Amino acid sequence: MPTILITTKLNASQGLLLKQASVAWLEQEFIQIETCKLQVEKQPVENAIITSKNTVKALLENNIKLKSAFCVGQKTKQALEEQGVKVIENTDYGADLAKCIAENYAALTFTFFCGNLRRPELPNTMKAKQINFTEMQAYKTRLTPKTITQPVDAVLFFSPSGVQSFIEKNTLDKSIAFCIGTTTAKEAQKHTKNILLAEKPTIDSLLQTTLKYYTA
Repeated sequence: MPTILITTKLNASQGLLLKQASVAWLEQEFIQIETCKLQVEKQPVENAIITSKNTVKALLENNIKLKSAFCVGQKTKQALEEQGVKVIENTDYGADLAKCIAENYAALTFTFFCGNLRRPELPNTMKAKQINFTEMQAYKTRLTPKTITQPVDAVLFFSPSGVQSFIEKNTLDKSIAFCIGTTTAKEAQKHTKNILLAEKPTIDSLLQTTLKYYTA
């Protein structure tokens, strides 16, 4: 029976999915999210750019309301719509969202709410295309590396920072790195060639990809 290390906390339905499969697993978080204090001049904010659910949570904790948003990820879109926010565009990756904005919404003014380790592709494209935007840090990602003594056959990674934190005190050795998306996979490639990518950049898809590999 393979043993899988999952570098985030799963919800109840995701845990049930693993229980029904012939795998053993352990969960250990390798990053911590800290919300920043935020103030905006005018609410609700129009044309917000949101690239993660962490940002949605941070805005809620700061009582900042949005009217419309451009976002990355289906879970982010769902979280925004649950708050009554109109999602104008949604893509799987920040680079794709930047391209969409540059091609179709370049005349608008945006507020980009992000974390301290945000990817450079989106803001770099916005600057290159001279699109008017303000960048505001909504949360901080802190690495919380821990040593894993139990041998594992696979490690599931959900962000580049998760890979960085894991590698501080561990090696992948013969373990397969299952990655949620291409940016996470690029970070993992610095440490192993044994990488498999989720079909879609979601936690559920990554779990399904992993279980399919071990139960096929």
